[in-house]
Amino acid sequence: MTPNPVVYKLIAPELKFVELLEKKLNDKYDFNENECARLLQVAVIPEYQNSGIAKMLAEKAINDITSSEYKYIIADCTAENSYQILLNFSFETISEILYKDFEYEGIRTFGELIGKRRLVIKRLF
Repeated sequence: MTPNPVVYKLIAPELKFVELLEKKLNDKYDFNENECARLLQVAVIPEYQNSGIAKMLAEKAINDITSSEYKYIIADCTAENSYQILLNFSFETISEILYKDFEYEGIRTFGELIGKRRLVIKRLF
């Protein structure tokens, strides 16, 4: 399948952000992507937020992954709440970047966002 250049151009800043976050992962750990599960972004609609749903989803995912053969779980935390939830499950911070500091091709693509984006990891072995 040939990549769509229009789509790639739209997601290029996001890909670069993730690349920067994950740079320290390879520097700090003997990291093999095949030994790693990734928790992907999850959102809870506003009327159900602060009711423990995100924590229950994280716990279920972590338990399922723990019973597999993976050695690590990583997650890209785009909000403070998800970051705090994963810290409570013994994840450690690998890297963090302030949204206002990230630039892609001279543009502060996420400059209007408040806070930090973080990469966290949990070792399972």
